Amino acid sequence: MSSPQQLIALDGLVARPSGSWVRRKHHYLDRYCGITATGMKNKWPRRVYLDVMAGPGLCKIENTGEELPGSPLIALEHEFTDWMFIESDPVLADALAKRVAKVNPKAQVVQDDWATLVSKGKLDFDNALVVAFVDPTGIQQVPWDALQRLLKGNRTIDVLMTIQYAMGITLNANNYIESQGEQTALDQFLGERQWRDWRWRNSSDFKDQVLARFFQKMEALQFKGSRQMTVEAGGRPLYRMALFSRHPKADEFWQKIIKYDEKGQPELL
Repeated sequence: MSSPQQLIALDGLVARPSGSWVRRKHHYLDRYCGITATGMKNKWPRRVYLDVMAGPGLCKIENTGEELPGSPLIALEHEFTDWMFIESDPVLADALAKRVAKVNPKAQVVQDDWATLVSKGKLDFDNALVVAFVDPTGIQQVPWDALQRLLKGNRTIDVLMTIQYAMGITLNANNYIESQGEQTALDQFLGERQWRDWRWRNSSDFKDQVLARFFQKMEALQFKGSRQMTVEAGGRPLYRMALFSRHPKADEFWQKIIKYDEKGQPELL
């Protein structure tokens, strides 16, 4: 039986409940995988796609029942040489493994926590161009120590990341401030406690300071952030989709793919 946060797809396996906004996220993921895996195949014989919170591989729009490929199935359509999909939930990992096996039996599905794997050096790829997709449901799933280890362990890696700032930061701002000495998801996300000394006007200002600090820490590792794309639901921002890379070619690719949105309309850049 599926949990309240799971739906059953037509293939009898669990699917991830989603809203129509998932199309926007997957549009940019799809296009970035395509332009990078194809555009860099002559320079990088080994091209790895890494999905650290891969889910079951299929999304189901809750209010319509429409089923859409998840990030793993999208990535399998592109010219990578290696795929590693990590999912900690055993039910979701099992569904993903069965779906992936039908498309590409060589792709690897690992049922484990990505932070544990990276701490053991299991996510270091030698002589490879890595495109990593980091798509959490909350900031607690992206501890800074793990992200930093992933970036340092791979010389050439581009990170596509969704930053859950609406639910994860803005709505919890007061709870974080009132936590005093208690360890919070924000402490783990930033890998520091200095934010407790900040001055802020409101929860939106607090969120902006958190994001600015996160981007500063990425830049300190020589990862430049490209233009962030906002994903909304019902006119309200949910999260930002951001690209981080050490190499300017990544930003060049990103600027090309964000010219048009998921509906084929020019983006207001």
